[in-house]
Amino acid sequence: MGHLAGSLSMGQIAVGCALGYLDLRHDARQWRSGRDALAAWFSDFSQRASMQATQPARATQPVQATQPVQAIQPEQATQPVAGADAPCQRIDYPAG
Repeated sequence: MGHLAGSLSMGQIAVGCALGYLDLRHDARQWRSGRDALAAWFSDFSQRASMQATQPARATQPVQATQPVQAIQPEQATQPVAGADAPCQRIDYPAG
C-alpha cells in the first residue's frame, strides 16, 4: 500500500474514484472483502472534502421514462426528428 501513501497524486485520485464507482454501481462485488488495508485507505481518502463534494447522488427510485421508447429502423435514422431544427445524421462506422 506504499504506492498510495504520501502527498496527493493522480494515482490516488484514480484509485479513489474507481473504488467509489465500485461502491456506487457494483456494491454486490464486495471489493472490501479480504482487502482490509485498501478498505481502510479508501475510508480515509473518501473523507477528503474534494471527495465529499463530488460524491454522486444515489438514486432512491428507478428512473421512469416520461414517454414510451419507440424503436426505429436504420432507414429512419435520417428522417427529421419532431421538434428538432435539423434531421438526425446517420453515421456508418467501419466494421471491425
